[in-house]
Amino acid sequence: MGIGESDLSDEFEFDGNTFIEGRFQLIDRIRSSQGDEIVIESYYITEKNTGREFVGIERIRNAQGDFSIPAILSRCAVMSIDEEAFLWSKNVTSLTIPASVTRIVSHALCDCPRIKAFSVADDNPKFKSVSGLLLTKDGKVLVRGVNGDVTIPNGVTRIGDYAFFDLSGLTSVTIPSSVTSIGYCAFNGCSSLTSVTIPSSVTSIGDSAFARCSGLTSVPIPSGVTTIGEGAFAGCYGLLDKKGFVIERDVLYSFCGGEESVTIPDGVKVIGASAFMACMVMKHGGPTRVTIHNGVIEIGEMAFFWCRNLTDVTIPRSVTSIGKLAFSTKALKSVYVSVGDIDRVKKLFLDSGHDIKDIEFVEPEDGGS
Repeated sequence: MGIGESDLSDEFEFDGNTFIEGRFQLIDRIRSSQGDEIVIESYYITEKNTGREFVGIERIRNAQGDFSIPAILSRCAVMSIDEEAFLWSKNVTSLTIPASVTRIVSHALCDCPRIKAFSVADDNPKFKSVSGLLLTKDGKVLVRGVNGDVTIPNGVTRIGDYAFFDLSGLTSVTIPSSVTSIGYCAFNGCSSLTSVTIPSSVTSIGDSAFARCSGLTSVPIPSGVTTIGEGAFAGCYGLLDKKGFVIERDVLYSFCGGEESVTIPDGVKVIGASAFMACMVMKHGGPTRVTIHNGVIEIGEMAFFWCRNLTDVTIPRSVTSIGKLAFSTKALKSVYVSVGDIDRVKKLFLDSGHDIKDIEFVEPEDGGS
């Protein structure tokens, strides 16, 4: 064990108490069951009111295969797992969590892309494992899933943020009717997933929830879903129609086409937040002209912001809402509007934070609408 200075000194609130991170940085060396040396970097955590000391794990190096998080390090109970704890241990396939670990920082387990099973001590007050999945103790939140064919237990109401993030070995998932929300980046990067059936109980799908699920060919959205987050289906190339759009019901969620001139399809009422995000990585920079048909009501935040070559856009009279930074005004030069609609459209742009001093608003010369 080695002790060195640490620059950690933050306070955090957890479970109704205040804790102080820092004081010293610790290095422990343990042996795996195969005899390999595993280095664990950690630091002291002090409960402010009582002065009790715990340990938070900052980084685990060289862990692989079946790994058990130690319950004690540097003579203190291990309480917390930090977000980069497994950054250097990506080959862990099963993880055992002791009773002492009560805090796992948001995406701390995202660096375990080969995980197949979790095991949690029965007397852990915050977490439990069911069928190899990591859940909160009450069974209501799925904290982290595993690869393979997965059935989420009945009783889970929320699929947590990053729950299946980057689990490219996830081949199927069954979601029970108890689930009402799917969290941020919940299935992001699950490239082997080909279809998902979302139950009618779900009302909310978080930002980037299914982003980069390149194998998905079907995700029917139930009518009860009232919120779908930004970039929820970005990079889902299997969902693209022939023109490069991902459209569910009347919402355009994503575009990944190659045309320089794009017309929003009939039937679309909402252009979702960051819908054209894929333009950020397109060599040609995305379309130069976009025609939005009459019938579109809303343009979401940053919908076209990533289209660095977009110079012309047509805004119909039906549009009543333009989200913040929907367009990059560095490129945009001309906005075509209906006769008599310039002042209203200008106000929509200004109210959403756009700098319009270099943009020309143009009415049709023939008096058309």
